[in-house]
Amino acid sequence: MKKLIFLMFFAFSLTFINSVFAAEGTLSVSWQVLDTFIRPGGETTVILTLTNPSTLSFGRSKIYITPGPYLQTKTSYIELGPLDPGSSQQTSFIIEANSNAISKNSYVTVRVEYYANSVEKETSVNIPIYIRRFPILQISNISYDKTLINPGATLTFSFTLENYGDGGAKDLKISLGSSEIYTVLGEMEKYLKEIKPGESVKVNFKLKISPDVKIGTYSIPVLISYLDETKTQNYTTVKNAGLVVSAESKFIVSLESQDVLLPGSAGSATVKIANAGIQEAKFVILTAFKSDVFQDVSPKISYIGKINSDDYDTQKFELKVSKYALPGSYPLELKVEYQDPFGNSYEEIYNVSVRIYSPSEIPQSRVSPVYMFGLFVVIVIFVYLVYKKLKK
Repeated sequence: MKKLIFLMFFAFSLTFINSVFAAEGTLSVSWQVLDTFIRPGGETTVILTLTNPSTLSFGRSKIYITPGPYLQTKTSYIELGPLDPGSSQQTSFIIEANSNAISKNSYVTVRVEYYANSVEKETSVNIPIYIRRFPILQISNISYDKTLINPGATLTFSFTLENYGDGGAKDLKISLGSSEIYTVLGEMEKYLKEIKPGESVKVNFKLKISPDVKIGTYSIPVLISYLDETKTQNYTTVKNAGLVVSAESKFIVSLESQDVLLPGSAGSATVKIANAGIQEAKFVILTAFKSDVFQDVSPKISYIGKINSDDYDTQKFELKVSKYALPGSYPLELKVEYQDPFGNSYEEIYNVSVRIYSPSEIPQSRVSPVYMFGLFVVIVIFVYLVYKKLKK
């Protein structure tokens, strides 16, 4: 019973106190800041709500706005009309951060003067405004210490990490995403204490390319985690760097066949060009050069086109031999130009050995036992037919 009486007395006391405050009339001020953070040189809007929770009528309200450190406002005074009991009014103003502001928790003070029952009253609030400078990290100047990256190659992958933001990045951790294309050798993660605005840092990793990887274009994910300069905001981002796995097309250029060439004569030689590499060669062009021995070569330029890996093509050249050439083997100089599947251009020089014969070598080079046997058979048949005809 005593407990019930105490609770009733406590409830009555609260009701009495609330009625006293309502009778006295106290203005309620609430606010909303539209942006969580404001950047240096940026702005945000503050919405003020004035509420009259009392049973009294309030006269006109005079609002005085005072910005805190690194803040400014074009509006320092706002006046609102009377407030009836239980009613509200809203107004707003814009707060700007100085362009040279640092990351800081600032504020704006709002002081409101009003009248309740002809009594001048005042209330004030400090509205927090959070100024933040943000780091913006980008990677650039991606490079490899090898021009041509073959399957199974070991190389150094480098890039520049630059801060384009207006705030510093602290406690950075940099790593590469896992992949079947490569393995990271040595340090798996790089740590940096800070990159200030406008600063850049060169980062590199040692990589081993898988020997089973196919020729093609891949990407290396670069994982970056860091804090802002206040160490209150954590960031994680992924940047991708391109990786081209390629290989030079390994050509084998050889003489497939040739005519019997004598000093001062003309004839042909057929050249075989085989692609012994692991990728196709595109837009293959074969250029032949004349020399003191081969005074004329035709065609000078031959377009072969595409030669796939483990495939070949042939080209026939007409040669004119100098009459002063001595018997022997001489190089026919050829230039092979081509592009890989990624548009990179290459050119290589090859020499194919072509034989110049002496007149005394012609019988040995032209007449074979099979030819002699065939010729003998033809002669025998011819003699037999002549003899048979004469006999008639």
